[in-house]
Amino acid sequence: MGGRYREAEQLAEKSLQADSDGCSGLATWALSLTYKAEGRVSEGRSLLSGFDGMQRYEECGFLFFSSNLGGDGAQFVLDRDAAHADRAALRMYDENFDRILQYSGYNGSTLGTVLRTRPQNRRKQLTQNLWGNLLGSLTSHGESKDRDFDFEPSTKSRLLTVQDVFSWLPPTHAVITQATLILFRLTIRGVVPYDDTRWRDITEAWSKLRRIQSTHRSNEIIYNFSPFTRIMACLILDGIDTDSSISRTISSKLEKVSDLIGYALNLKKQLNIKTELKQENELWIKICAILSDIRSGYDHESDAILIQDIDFRNEDLLSFWEYTVFYAATKTKRYDALCMARSVCSEGITLRPNSPEIWLRYSVILEEMGDIVPAEEAKAAAISLGSGEGGRFGE
Repeated sequence: MGGRYREAEQLAEKSLQADSDGCSGLATWALSLTYKAEGRVSEGRSLLSGFDGMQRYEECGFLFFSSNLGGDGAQFVLDRDAAHADRAALRMYDENFDRILQYSGYNGSTLGTVLRTRPQNRRKQLTQNLWGNLLGSLTSHGESKDRDFDFEPSTKSRLLTVQDVFSWLPPTHAVITQATLILFRLTIRGVVPYDDTRWRDITEAWSKLRRIQSTHRSNEIIYNFSPFTRIMACLILDGIDTDSSISRTISSKLEKVSDLIGYALNLKKQLNIKTELKQENELWIKICAILSDIRSGYDHESDAILIQDIDFRNEDLLSFWEYTVFYAATKTKRYDALCMARSVCSEGITLRPNSPEIWLRYSVILEEMGDIVPAEEAKAAAISLGSGEGGRFGE
């Protein structure tokens, strides 16, 4: 959008008015990007999680489009931080991501490929079998809207067709990446524990995606096509290969941060027991040091300037960055980390002054630094903007 959010919003609204049936999905997506960039979380929540707004994109037809926008809606719910926000976000996660992992077998429920026939209308099939093709053709128009579908796996009755395959597509990297980001936010809020079954399912999905790419593209660096995908994968997987020539980049530092967070939060599959408190504190201190290098753009360990190879205008990346800086500062309570978190929160408030979540994080940092009166004012601003009870950020 290039910063022209007002013009983009006007174009999207005019498109909805002119052709609500043909362009409602793309127009809703454009509006959600505008609301994200400006921090208009109440409008974004109404657009993507409300019943009226969901009707615009649920049947859009693009690849996992409804799941991606549903995930954005879950993040809007968390950003608004109203009462029962955690429960609502979990419900939206299960509806938009957990079902994909289940039907595709990417949650580890099956070892091989899940083969299913496309959804069939049982009532229509029964009518055709009993009364023949003539009666079936007469009733097909009237009963085509029935939703009594057969979703059971079936390969014995007939050969699978292209329609069958495209009716049950496996999750893409974008879907798994967004699901991981939402679970990460819920975990640092203290809602989803590290041993939750959702993390197990996501871990199995990442492992399966890595096996697929390693088999068919063994000569390429894994997930090299998307830096943010690599960052989210490092949160879960061990042993992701890196290119030594790009080790002094911002993205490589973020991958290292994500890898250490995976150990600090006990998300790595190899860990069977919780990390000891002393080791956990050391990890967070190291994470804060790397975050400080990213913030300054200078790698103190190698005494070199970091290469800016990633765009922080990506809203998902920005969300990961802000939450990581905030949570690392609250875990270590070091003054330099708190100052960095206060600076990041101040920038967020300047760019998105209508976001109650940013005001709430700002109040927590100010309170940790001893600025009691400004912290109370920031918390009051968060409540007035619709944050409700204020939420929680883990223990």
